[in-house]
Amino acid sequence: MRAKREFEKSGLRKLLEMTLTTLHHIATQDANFLQDEFHRRVVDKFLEVAENIFQWSFINKISLNSRFLLNSSQSATFRPPESWSDIIRNPEFLPLFFNMHSLVRADENLCARSMTCLVQLSALSGDTVPGGGSPNIAQEYVNIFIARFLQLFSGGPLPHEINGLCSIINRMVLFRPVQFLIRLEPELRNQFFMFLAEYTKHLTKEAIRKDFVDSEHDDHISLALIYDSYLTLLRGRWRSSAVNPEEADMIDQHLLATPAQEIVSTFVTSLLAPPLGERPHVDASNETEDDSDDRTLFADLLNPLSTMACYNVGDFMTSMISTLRTQLGGFRAMAAGSADASRLPLFHEDMHWLLLIIANTVVGEECEGGCHTAAEVYENSAALVNQQRGGAPFDDNAKATFLELCLNDPNFDRAPWEMQVDPFILLMGEVLSWAALENQMLLQGHNEVVSTELMRTTLLCTKRMLNAAGNKSEYESVPVEVLPLLPQSDTFSQLLVGFVLSKVFTCLSRFSGENKVCMDAVDLLNGIVESRASTIAASPDLYQHLRSLDIAKIPCRSRLMQALVFIGAAAQNAELQENMFAQIMQPLVERFVSLCALPSSTDVDSELTDLIQCFEGVAHCSENHSAPILLKLLNPIIMNCVGLLKSRAHAQPTVSAILSLMLNISTKVLFYVEDAEETMNVQKALLEMIDIYRKEQGAKFVGLSSDEDEKSNDLAIFIEILSNVMSKDILDTREGMANTGALVAVQSLSMLLSIMNEQVMCIPDVATRFFRLVLYLIDFSPEALVDADPQLIEALCNCLKIGLTSHFGMEVLSSCLEALAGLTIFMKATPKIVTPQVKEVMNNTLPLVFEACLDYSSENMLFNESCSCLFNFIQFDRPAFNAFVDHLINQKSNLATADLLRTAFLELVPPETPAQAAQEEDGINSVRFKVVTKFLRKERIQFRGRMETFLSKIPGLLSVY
Repeated sequence: MRAKREFEKSGLRKLLEMTLTTLHHIATQDANFLQDEFHRRVVDKFLEVAENIFQWSFINKISLNSRFLLNSSQSATFRPPESWSDIIRNPEFLPLFFNMHSLVRADENLCARSMTCLVQLSALSGDTVPGGGSPNIAQEYVNIFIARFLQLFSGGPLPHEINGLCSIINRMVLFRPVQFLIRLEPELRNQFFMFLAEYTKHLTKEAIRKDFVDSEHDDHISLALIYDSYLTLLRGRWRSSAVNPEEADMIDQHLLATPAQEIVSTFVTSLLAPPLGERPHVDASNETEDDSDDRTLFADLLNPLSTMACYNVGDFMTSMISTLRTQLGGFRAMAAGSADASRLPLFHEDMHWLLLIIANTVVGEECEGGCHTAAEVYENSAALVNQQRGGAPFDDNAKATFLELCLNDPNFDRAPWEMQVDPFILLMGEVLSWAALENQMLLQGHNEVVSTELMRTTLLCTKRMLNAAGNKSEYESVPVEVLPLLPQSDTFSQLLVGFVLSKVFTCLSRFSGENKVCMDAVDLLNGIVESRASTIAASPDLYQHLRSLDIAKIPCRSRLMQALVFIGAAAQNAELQENMFAQIMQPLVERFVSLCALPSSTDVDSELTDLIQCFEGVAHCSENHSAPILLKLLNPIIMNCVGLLKSRAHAQPTVSAILSLMLNISTKVLFYVEDAEETMNVQKALLEMIDIYRKEQGAKFVGLSSDEDEKSNDLAIFIEILSNVMSKDILDTREGMANTGALVAVQSLSMLLSIMNEQVMCIPDVATRFFRLVLYLIDFSPEALVDADPQLIEALCNCLKIGLTSHFGMEVLSSCLEALAGLTIFMKATPKIVTPQVKEVMNNTLPLVFEACLDYSSENMLFNESCSCLFNFIQFDRPAFNAFVDHLINQKSNLATADLLRTAFLELVPPETPAQAAQEEDGINSVRFKVVTKFLRKERIQFRGRMETFLSKIPGLLSVY
C-alpha cells in the first residue's frame, strides 16, 4: 500500500506528464502521423498509458486494511489526487485529447484507445475539480468538455465510435449531479440537449433497422446507455433549483419531456410497418434464422423506454388505444374479405410489437411472476377523477359492462364509453378484444389467420394486465376507489374466468406441439389465480376442458399441474379442494399405479415418464400449508417409484424423471411436513431409491466427460438429493435408526469418489454439489466415517486436496476449506480413522492450506476459512506443521531471510506449554457433532489476528515455491 501511494505521488504523475508531452508534440508537429508507422506506434503506446492512468484506482484518503484495499474494485471514475490539479486544470489538457481523437478517428484501434480516454475524462471528479467555491472548477470543466464534445461529434459518430459516444453521454449524466448540465450557458445547454434528442432518435431508427435488415443487435447496448441517461435527466427535473421557475419549466418541457415523447414515438414507429410506421420491408428469402425471443432481445430497451412512455402516460395510452382500434378494424376487414389479405403477416408483426410495448410500459412483471401497474397510470387516473369528474370515481358497473362487451362482441362501438371508463381500462379492453377475436378465430378453425408468435405476445400482455389490475394495489398515494382495477362482482368473475379458461385450453389443445405457446397459456391461467381462485375451482368449464385434454401429453405438463395445485390451495375451500382432487389428481394417480404393473415397453415407459413429470409439478409447488396434503397424494407415487427405479433402470428418460421427482420431494415437500411417521415412511423410500440408483446406475458414470450433459445433469441431481437427505433433520431418532441417511450417503460417497476425477470436477454443477455434500456429511454426521473403509477416507482427503487448487471455482474452494477444518478436528478426536496413508495425504494438503491463507488474504470470507482450516491442521498435527515450516525456511530462496521468517512463524504459532497442550486436548476430545468449545473458538480468532500480523511482516521475504 505504501509503495502504491508513493508511486501515485511521483511515478504515475511523471508517466502522465511524459504522455501529455509526447502526444502534444506529435499532434502539433505532425498532423499526418498516421502515415508514419513509427509515430503511429508511439501514439498507440502512449494512448495505452493514458488509458491505464485514467482507469487507475487511487488509494483513498481513509486508511484501509490492506486486505480490503487489495480487494476493492477499480474506481468507476478517474479521481486523481489534489496534487495533480495543475495538470488537470491546464487549459490545454482537455483540448489535447479531443484534438488527438479528431486525428485518430479513422484508425479503429487508435480510436478505441482514445475513446476510452474520453469516456474516463467525461466522468472525472474529485479534489482536482471541486464543485464548490468561486469559480466553480467542476462546472468550468463540464462546460469545456461539452463544448469540445459537441464540436468534435457535431456530424455524429463513426460506426466504431457509437458505443464510446453513448458511454460518454451516460457518464456525463449519471456520474455527476444533473445541476451541472442545467447550469450550462443557455446556448450550450440547448445545443447539448438538442444533440442528445436528435442523436437518440437517429440511433433508435438505425438500431431497429439493423435488427430487421441485418439481424444485428450490437447497437442495443449503446442505445440502452443513452436511454438510461434520459431517465436520469427526467427523474432529476425537479432538482434544477439554480434557475428561475420559467426557465426550469422550459428545460423540463421543451428540452426533456417533449424529446422523450418523441423518442418513444420514434421507437414505436420504427417497429411498425407502413402506413403506421417505418419498419423496413424484408423479403422472406432474405430473412435469417434468428431464434432470439423479442421479449429478451429488447428487454434492455423496453425497460428504460417504459419510464419515458409513462412520463406522459395519458397521451401514450390514448395513442395506443387509437392504434389498436385501427389495427382491429383492419383485421376484421381482412377476415371479412373486404381488405387485402396479403397484409396479414404485416398485421401480425405490428400487433406483436404493439402488445409487447404495452406489456412492458403501463404494466410490468416482477421476477417472481407477480405483475404491477405503473405508478404514473394510477396518478393519471387520480388526476382525471379530480379534474374532470369532480372527485367521483369511475363506475364499476360501467367498467364491467364495457369489458363484457369487449370479450363478447369485439366489434361494438366504443365511442359511448370514452368518458365512462378509465383510460387504462379502455386500453385493457382493446387488448381483451383482440385476445377474444384471436380465440374466436381458433375455435372456428381459422388457424391460418393466427400467428403463434403473436399469440404468445397476446397471452403475455393479457396476463400482465389482468394480474396487475386484478388485485388490490398497495400504492398509497392514490385512494383505492380511484385505482383502475378490475370489477370484483361474481358475474364479472365468472365471465372473465370462462374466457381465460377457453383461451388457455384452446391454446393447449390446438398448439400442443408449441412449448412456448403452452407455457405462456399456463402463465395466463396463473395470472388470475390469486384474485379468482375460488371462481376457477368452482367453474364447470375447468373440468370440462380438462376432460377433453390429456395433461400428460402437453409439453408444459409440470407447469400446468403447478397451476392446478395453486388454484386448489388459493381457493381455501375444503369442498372445492376435494372436488379438484377427485376429478383431476386421483385419476392421474390411478393411471400411474396401473401402468407400473405393466411390463416395460416404449409406449408404457414414455407414458410413465410423462406422468412422473406431472407429479413433479405437484411436488414443486409445495408450501407450508399444502405440503401435508400433497404428501398424501404423492405417497403412492413415491412407493411405486422404488420398484420402478429398478425395473426401468434401462429407460434413461424414466430414471431421470424419477430423480427430478425425488429432488423436488426432498427439497420442497419434506421440508414443510412435521408428521414424524409420514416423514419417516417417505424418507425410507427415498433412501431405498438412492441405494437402488447407486447400484443400478453407478457404472454409467465411470469415465464421465464434461460434454455428456445428460449424464452430468443426472449425477448433479443425485448428489443434490443426497445433500438434502443429509442436511434435513427428518430421520427417526430411535436407537438403531439414527444416521440412516448418513450411512447411505457414505455408501454413495464410495461410488462418487471412484468417478470424481479432475475432468468430472470441471463440470461446475457436479463439483459444487459434490463438495457441498461432503461438507454436509462432515458437518452433520461425521460419525458415519468411523466405520468407513480407510481407503474411502483416504480418497475423500485426496479429493478435498484437489479441490483446494481453486481450478473449480471459489465456491468449491470454500466448501473444501470448511470440510477440511471439520475433518481435521474430527480426526483429532477419532484417531483410529487416521491411517498412515490418510496422515500422509493430510500432510501433503497442509502446504495448500497455508498457501490459501496467503493467496486469499484480500478475500474476507476465504481468508477467514483459510485461517480456521490452518488453525485446525495445526491442532491436528503440530509436529507436521513444524516440519513444514522448517522445510519452507530451509529452502534456498528463503535462506537469506531465514532468521526473520523463523521469528515471524514463532509469533504466528507460539510453542505450547504443557498446560496449554492438556487444555487443548480436553477441548478437542469434547468435540462431538461439530460442537466446538469456547476455548477453540477464542484461539481460532486470536490465530487469525496473528496471521494478519504475520502477513504484514513477510512481504518480499517468503517464497513458498
